[in-house]
Amino acid sequence: MSKKMPKPFMMANYYEKLTKIFMVSDNYLFHAAAWNKYYTLVKTQNKSVTDEEQTRMASLALLSALAIPVVSSRDTGYEVDESKNKSHRLAALLGLSRSPNRAGLLKEALSKNILKHVRPELRELYNILEVQFHPLSICKKIEPIMTKLAEDPELVKYVKPLHQVILTRLFQQLSQVYTTVKLDFSLTFETDLFAVDNKTVTDGPVLQSLPADLMRTQLTRLATCLNTTVTMISPEIVEAKKEAKKAAFLKALVGMKEEHKLALERKAIIERKKELIETMLARKEKEEAREKALRIQAEQEALKVRLAEERRKREEDRIRAEQDAIRKTESLKLAESLKNKVGVELNDEDLDNLDKDKLVAIQIKQLEKEKSEMATRTKAIGKRLDHVERAMRLEERPLLAKDYERQQRADRVYHEAAVKAHHETAAAKHAHELMLKKRMIKILDDYRQTRLEMEERREEEFAQRREAARIRIEEEKTRRIQLYRERKAENEARKIREEKEHAEREAEAARRAEEEEKRRVERAAQAAKERAENEEETRKLDIMAAKQREKEAAIDARLSGSRTGGSVAPVIPPRFVPSSSGGEKPSWRERVAAKEAAAAAGEATPAPAPAAPTGAYRPPGSRTAEPPRRETPPPRREPAPAPQEEQPAATRRPLFAGSTGGGWREREAAKKAQQ
Repeated sequence: MSKKMPKPFMMANYYEKLTKIFMVSDNYLFHAAAWNKYYTLVKTQNKSVTDEEQTRMASLALLSALAIPVVSSRDTGYEVDESKNKSHRLAALLGLSRSPNRAGLLKEALSKNILKHVRPELRELYNILEVQFHPLSICKKIEPIMTKLAEDPELVKYVKPLHQVILTRLFQQLSQVYTTVKLDFSLTFETDLFAVDNKTVTDGPVLQSLPADLMRTQLTRLATCLNTTVTMISPEIVEAKKEAKKAAFLKALVGMKEEHKLALERKAIIERKKELIETMLARKEKEEAREKALRIQAEQEALKVRLAEERRKREEDRIRAEQDAIRKTESLKLAESLKNKVGVELNDEDLDNLDKDKLVAIQIKQLEKEKSEMATRTKAIGKRLDHVERAMRLEERPLLAKDYERQQRADRVYHEAAVKAHHETAAAKHAHELMLKKRMIKILDDYRQTRLEMEERREEEFAQRREAARIRIEEEKTRRIQLYRERKAENEARKIREEKEHAEREAEAARRAEEEEKRRVERAAQAAKERAENEEETRKLDIMAAKQREKEAAIDARLSGSRTGGSVAPVIPPRFVPSSSGGEKPSWRERVAAKEAAAAAGEATPAPAPAAPTGAYRPPGSRTAEPPRRETPPPRREPAPAPQEEQPAATRRPLFAGSTGGGWREREAAKKAQQ
């Protein structure tokens, strides 16, 4: 009923109590189900159970299942709705979805390898009742086992239900062998060849078919016999089946290799597509998450500041109001107490004008006045009590002597009566004991003879018990030696099995590591290939940008010369040259020097309208088509402006339209610096 799962030891205690309740009510089915739940819970939760305790629990679980009656109310054909509801309620107490049965409990117990832990006689009892078929010797084999069970105080309660189970098994096995068994009265079993199969022996082992079963399956058995005969007469049929089976296996092997190869190729393609998609999604999600986090952080900071300021103001107002209210309340209480206790008359104007300190001073003054009056009254009362006590002592003195004499006389009379009664009781007891001694002396010889006989008989019984104990000790030693040998063999087998499994796991781990290393090498090669492609594309874009800068510088130089009217030689920035590191890509110092030279060439005249870049930068791997190129408009001729001072590098016109100049690496560096 509780939503919280109870602890294992509480559930174990609960199932143990249920076993006792069902045993008292003779409900052996649910008693066995409770023992099964208890054994399962203790075995799974408590790993420190001793072998002796495990043997005891396993024996009780198996014996309780064997003691369930074989013939139930379902077999006899009557079962009312009330009994069904009761079974469902009892199953709910055990946490079961449906009512248990004898066959299911035995099957579940065997699935837990319970026969390995039970006592040997119980293992033999299970084999006799549920495995072997011996209708004429079942009672003779079970008799010594039942004797042992009757001697055990914990297992003796199962003897009575086991008798019913054994008797049912005896009749079931006899009914499969004999038609009629004559005892003091006759027992007739089913012989109708066309009887309806009513599953009367489904709870026990069916070791021999009934006549009705043989009649129902005669055509099937005839067909099986004919098929076996045809196979023996015509062996080519068997050979044809073998050849067809072999051809099918070969075809399956060929198709399996090709299908495995195609599956690996599809898997590789899917993995590459998945990696590309995951990379793009991760990049997009990372950027969106960063922007969202910055926006949320700014909003939270502003909200925190506003809330903190409002909270501070509210707290100050609240403290101020509480202080005023407390001060006023204390003053009113103090004034009220002065009115009621001290008797000081205060009107409303005095209450408004007087503060707490003045009211306290008035109260102290009034209390000191009351204290002095109380001391005067107490002193007068003390004097009066002293006179009264002195008069009482004077009147009491002669009466004390008379009371002492009366008490002495009463004590003397009581003492004399007690001594006389004690003497009389002792004399009567002594006389009774003398008479008893005379009577006991007459039977002293018989007592000694009887005692001697009893001691001899007890010595014989002790010797017999000691011999029986010695025999049991020897049997127990033999059993434990055998058990030790079995455990040792099991441990060795388990050790060999664990070593084999460990070797297999190591081989599997090595194979997985090799496959992972192979995949890592393939990914590294793919990444190196992509980096090389990106670097090649970047190098081409840098070359195109350098050529564009050269064209723009040449145009600026021609425009400057035409405006000044002179033949000024165009200042051409240095062309792209390989970097000093020996590679084809220029270093960042060379690119910065080229940009400064190009910017210096256009400082003398105002920059014309910048032309659209002929080759916009695209990130590696992008498939977006380039925008159409625009023709550069002809420059307008304007009067030459007055000479201007050299502009700083930060105000120079950009090399590309709509950009701040520089390659894509410079733009990425600028973004990171802003972040």
